[in-house]
Amino acid sequence: MKMIQKVLLLGTALIILTGCFNIPIGDGNKLKLSKDGVTFTDGEGGTHSITLDEDEGQVHFEGFGMDEDDEGMSFGQNLSVPDALPGDIPITDDASVYQSSSIQGNVSVVYATNASNDDVMSLYENYFNSSTVFTSEPNIMEFAGEGLLNKTFSAERNDGNLTVTVNTLAEEEEYNTTVTIIFVPMETEE
Repeated sequence: MKMIQKVLLLGTALIILTGCFNIPIGDGNKLKLSKDGVTFTDGEGGTHSITLDEDEGQVHFEGFGMDEDDEGMSFGQNLSVPDALPGDIPITDDASVYQSSSIQGNVSVVYATNASNDDVMSLYENYFNSSTVFTSEPNIMEFAGEGLLNKTFSAERNDGNLTVTVNTLAEEEEYNTTVTIIFVPMETEE
């Protein structure tokens, strides 16, 4: 009996020290818990994961109906812009990306900037009014309220649809500006 207790104690200690638990949850599905996050393996062998990076302050999601080429979805600090975002779309030099996703071809990026509201608005006004990639006139909607400036630019491109929203909260002469970029590629016939 003491031998069984020692083996159970040793096994429990090993699991805790490695920080990893594999839990079968039926129908061939498995759940793996580790210090880096959670991985779910479905009955067909598909892997779905939520990864935590405490050093970088980031959470990353992969799987969950995504294609092999998808980069997934991330939240956190100092994220990189997904490769699938067309390179001609401008982003401010000081952009601090805190949300990015590339799922089934659709790309979104949300970033904060310390650039002035006028500079950010001019950046996207100039882009939407001068770029040769657009196949439609830009649709520009503007909203201003107490302490809030919002401008949304959208247009059809030769490779998809692009929407950029600039939100600026004005607080006592300081501006907090965030930019949301959403690109939806044109569907290709196969």
